[in-house]
Amino acid sequence: MKTRILPKTFVTPIVVLASLMLLLLAVLRGGIGTPTVLAAVGVPGTYELSFCADGVPIGSTLFVGQELTLHAYVADSSGTPASSGYVVFQVCTRGGRAIPNDPQPSSACDVDHTASWVSLAFPKLTVDGTTCLGCLPAGPGNACLGYGVVQSTRTVGFRFKYFGQGSGIANGIATKDVTWILP
Repeated sequence: MKTRILPKTFVTPIVVLASLMLLLLAVLRGGIGTPTVLAAVGVPGTYELSFCADGVPIGSTLFVGQELTLHAYVADSSGTPASSGYVVFQVCTRGGRAIPNDPQPSSACDVDHTASWVSLAFPKLTVDGTTCLGCLPAGPGNACLGYGVVQSTRTVGFRFKYFGQGSGIANGIATKDVTWILP
């Protein structure tokens, strides 16, 4: 019996198709582009989400009509601010990916699973502090994003995901709710 070698024009499409099928399987299982696969090797970090209203740091309550800025802070376990990596801010919503038009408390995403986390900004924001001009502190370890104004009373869940990308600090998530009240 003689071994038959298949022509290159026949083998190449089969290899490409098999590679695409494996990639699709990984995506469907959530294995591509998720923090579990992209887990940064590094020390545990400190991940803090805070808020500013009209440029002033606040707790978790602000008045209807005040502009909200999201503020992320990342440091290593000894308190040294992150010098690299990036954050992605997200809002809990039932409104879909295009327009987060029905924001919900974080419990709707994390406990009840009646809503989902939707990313607010692309491109990703680096933790160099340059985006925090209206919401101090700024500088290394900080990233900020303006959310805007809400015109009705409600509680909304926000979070940020930090991706260390060789910073020496592990990937992490911080979640916090903010409530708009009447003045």
